[in-house]
Amino acid sequence: MEIIKYSEEWKEKWDRFVLESNNGTMFHQQKFFDYHTPGKFKFDHLIFLEKGNIKALLPGRISSDKIFESPVGASYGSIVTKDIKFADAMEVVSALLAYSRSIGLKGLELTAAPMIYENHPNQNLDFAMLWQGFKYSLHYISSAIKLDKDIDILERFSPTIRRNIRKTMKDFNLRVEENERYDEFYPILIENKSRHNVKPTHSY
Repeated sequence: MEIIKYSEEWKEKWDRFVLESNNGTMFHQQKFFDYHTPGKFKFDHLIFLEKGNIKALLPGRISSDKIFESPVGASYGSIVTKDIKFADAMEVVSALLAYSRSIGLKGLELTAAPMIYENHPNQNLDFAMLWQGFKYSLHYISSAIKLDKDIDILERFSPTIRRNIRKTMKDFNLRVEENERYDEFYPILIENKSRHNVKPTHSY
């Protein structure tokens, strides 16, 4: 396995691999990184290749103190793979460590996406990293509610809260729906953010 630095010619293959991966999200895609103002970040994304085929991706940059940081300009990053076996995960991590030593890195700081975003929960990569010397420096708590038409999410709340929500929705004739009316959504976002004297993270 070899590791090369990302270049523009890999853009389409990179984004396709993320879409087909087990743990990649929009925050790993090159079209997301292109959203940033040109020059705001210097990226040093890495591609793991085996016989010319992508086996893994690692978005990020090398800081001035020779630490590889992932993510940069996103909520999370770390290594992106398909549904990986433990032996392959060990190989990916070994390759990363060998590459890091070869270019004189002093360390790696990686923040992976919460497991809820994985298509198939798989901790082989996490375990391979721990096995080869990585350590947790921070733990974040995250919670998620599965949105499924066959699941009543209100059942997760106490009877009083359920009753209050149902009454409010009935009294004000409210409904919740998905749509793409961003032109109506964005002014509401600006107004809500302005109460805290901040602007939205993303432009319209």
